Amino acid sequence: MKLETKGTGVNLHINVFLGLHETSDITGERLFAVIEDVLCRFNLLFQDLRGQYYDGGSNMSGADKGVQAIITEKQRKAQYYHCANHSLNLAL
Repeated sequence: MKLETKGTGVNLHINVFLGLHETSDITGERLFAVIEDVLCRFNLLFQDLRGQYYDGGSNMSGADKGVQAIITEKQRKAQYYHCANHSLNLAL
């Protein structure tokens, strides 16, 4: 989430935990539907998305059917990045 303090030119980027949500399966399409529903419930605008960070699982980061591919298709400004914490975890 990005917050801009009026008149100061200061931008804050904040990660917010929106909860745990049950899903019937873990395909990219289904996970995207859950994410879209959560954004709607919290009144967060899809067009305001600017970044995506996931692990390397194909259902999340897959170039064709992963969540990042679906989101990027709908919002080009939401760039995908492999989560650095997952990379570090794999190295340890």
